Amino acid sequence: MSEIVVTAESTLVARRKTPLGETEESALLTAAQVREKLRCGLRQLYRYIKGGRLRPEGKFMGRWVFLERDVSAFHRPRRGNGARLPSFLKPVFWSYSLASLDPARHARYVVGQILEHGDLKAVRWACGYYGLDFILAAARGCRDLSPAGRNFWRLLGHAHS
Repeated sequence: MSEIVVTAESTLVARRKTPLGETEESALLTAAQVREKLRCGLRQLYRYIKGGRLRPEGKFMGRWVFLERDVSAFHRPRRGNGARLPSFLKPVFWSYSLASLDPARHARYVVGQILEHGDLKAVRWACGYYGLDFILAAARGCRDLSPAGRNFWRLLGHAHS
């Protein structure tokens, strides 16, 4: 459990004890600062939280606060720039035209198909495009994954965290 503290410089810091008894400090950002950094609205920020892509550290004076390192590592999928799926994914999406699938708009479907039917190259592409946190969150909510596939990605998620 971490304690949220305001420093002398008026910045927010999360303090927590390590297993060795030392105190570790991590910089925090408010929801407004996160929205500014990610250039997104409040509704989109809540979608990121609900989807498991961003995890709040806690609340301070009734407002969500986030670890600065989590926000810095956050990867937003590219949108609206005409991005297309690479041609090597054709065997994964054999029943679709690759031009008809938008990797940003159909992100959960694309990730689910890659996790179930893709090879290592496809999974590496998905990790680079969407980020591992989004892929693990999508795997948790994917109905198309087989029980064995869901269990594999669940175990990988536990190893990652």
